[in-house]
Amino acid sequence: MPPDSATANNTLRKTQWTPERDAALHDLRNRGLSFTKIAAILGIGRNTVFDRARAAPQPTALPPAPQSPPRPIYPEFDPYRDPLPPGHVESWGAITSGTLLDSTPYIRVREPRACNIS
Repeated sequence: MPPDSATANNTLRKTQWTPERDAALHDLRNRGLSFTKIAAILGIGRNTVFDRARAAPQPTALPPAPQSPPRPIYPEFDPYRDPLPPGHVESWGAITSGTLLDSTPYIRVREPRACNIS
């Protein structure tokens, strides 16, 4: 049995995490080892390793990705742009604004299929 699992008198011991053990955990994880292999190397349970990897912040954590500025809801008017497809949010909203259909979604109707009767 691994040293940090149940002891002979059936009580559980709490794993003592040190900065060195945390560094080893993150180093092995960055190398691509599975939680099972890391647990075998460190001599503790796999779930203990998994829980610690989630809870302990990684010392060499990457900085957060830069946020792109929000896109405008309505792009600037371009007289040369292609026409909007039927049911587009902008065109449907402009058509139905102030009518009974205001704030109702566009319902796309399928074309009837031609029947070949012989």
